[in-house]
Amino acid sequence: MAHLGVSRSGIPGQNSPSDMDIFVTLRHFDVQGKEIFYTGSMGDPVPVVKGWLRVSLRKVNENHPRHRAYLPYREYRKANVQDAEAGKVCPVDIELWPTNGIVGKGNTLALEVSSRDTQGTGIFGHYDPDDRSVFATICCRFKPNTDMDY
Repeated sequence: MAHLGVSRSGIPGQNSPSDMDIFVTLRHFDVQGKEIFYTGSMGDPVPVVKGWLRVSLRKVNENHPRHRAYLPYREYRKANVQDAEAGKVCPVDIELWPTNGIVGKGNTLALEVSSRDTQGTGIFGHYDPDDRSVFATICCRFKPNTDMDY
């Protein structure tokens, strides 16, 4: 799970979206900086793991028996919708699909946070022009270290 604090802001003179989509991708790079891809369900090259969340649907039911500290449980009910107020930071927990892999010595992991789908989505993309806006992508790289808690 990726635990982030996010906020939205408008673009002066334009209608500002009332919601946000957050897409998280964990990428694996070798010592030379070349990305290492894995095989996706359609046979296509994909990054280590992906996750996404519509921010208004961030409400987690911590009392549900399926809720785990590493796997938030959401009911996705209309009554659970929480607006993403402009200028207000709100915590979001973005589920990442369970996976495993070996990160070799000197390799790096990059956590990419975006407002749209990134490479490796295949036919499972989120492309509705009336329902999706495109903004910035942020990428952070981490060197595996046994002293770090991921």
